[in-house]
Amino acid sequence: MNPPPRPPSPTSRTATQRAMRRENTNQLSSRDALVLMGMAGEPDSADKARLDSFFRDQQPGDAVDAPPRPSRELRAPGARLQDDIRDSANSASDMELISWINNNLPSTSPPATDLSTSLSSGLVLYRLAESIKGLPTDVPDSLFNAEGPEGMFKLFDFMLDNDIRIGNVSINDVRLGNKEKITQLVKSLRSWQERREGLVKGMSKQPSTAGPWLAVG
Repeated sequence: MNPPPRPPSPTSRTATQRAMRRENTNQLSSRDALVLMGMAGEPDSADKARLDSFFRDQQPGDAVDAPPRPSRELRAPGARLQDDIRDSANSASDMELISWINNNLPSTSPPATDLSTSLSSGLVLYRLAESIKGLPTDVPDSLFNAEGPEGMFKLFDFMLDNDIRIGNVSINDVRLGNKEKITQLVKSLRSWQERREGLVKGMSKQPSTAGPWLAVG
């Protein structure tokens, strides 16, 4: 028995539709008129010639034109952020740290796009530390501006108060966008998060001990 005929591929179907498409889609062809009058028959000679000409010019394996990629402005915010991260010439290890930062930031915080300029105000680092601790403070974003060091003082005080290792990183290192020093702080914050999670898991595994029953007279 002969195998059943294979259905046309999506590429072939698209090519056929393109070949049959008229230049002026607002004008009825003779076949359209026949269809509307209920007397549809074979395609007219003009339609046949256009279809035959297309398939003579179309070689096997020729790619069908793909729709254009949406412009940067029309893409979703998450896709634009990923483009910003890639466009910053970050290495694979940098991108891994940046993704970790953004995954742990609250939705109200600006995102990190690199390990230098986008973190140099201290705001993103402070919001990250707040999020890891799980206790947001009332420190406003406006405190982290280029005119004064108050925001940086808040950041470093927070890290010192919570035993986050800052090593030899200074406020000026962060404000100047020193990538190596800022990366050191980010890694310290991640280590702090891992220690906190380890403590929580350890406490949850400890058996609970019940106190002595008290008799109520």
